[in-house]
Amino acid sequence: MNLFEIKNNKLVFSPEALALAPFKILFDKDKTKTKEVATAELAAIYYFVDYKSDFSNILEETAKLKEVISILPDLGKDWKPYVEWNLAVDFYKKMQETPSMKLINSAKSAIGKLEKFFNTVDLMQVDKSGKPKYSPKQLGDTIATVSYTHLTLPTNREV
Repeated sequence: MNLFEIKNNKLVFSPEALALAPFKILFDKDKTKTKEVATAELAAIYYFVDYKSDFSNILEETAKLKEVISILPDLGKDWKPYVEWNLAVDFYKKMQETPSMKLINSAKSAIGKLEKFFNTVDLMQVDKSGKPKYSPKQLGDTIATVSYTHLTLPTNREV
């Protein structure tokens, strides 16, 4: 079920999206006539959670959320996630859980850990006996075997 889509550079949500309690709560909370805040909050959920989002390549959630918030002017510069919004995020994450999405998310998590390791590894560290803890050759071999094609996850259209 496609609850959210981007059409003409705008978020469009299906009528059935508003029939689901977590999204309806956000929509009803916005008392403005044009529902700009609700639409922006639902857009934030789409960009933050949906595997088709252009932000799905940002692995670290805090960084991803900060980036998403920065591109949605209708949220306002002081907007912060709140309980109902977080519940809607959790609900949307669960709705996208399929065996293939679980596998992709696990792969993304492993890639994130590997990236963090490569960014923080200290080749000068030694073990208790004074021997290098990490072998530069092993690290180099690992980097050589990890090509960009191996790290490329399926595009949004392939999932």
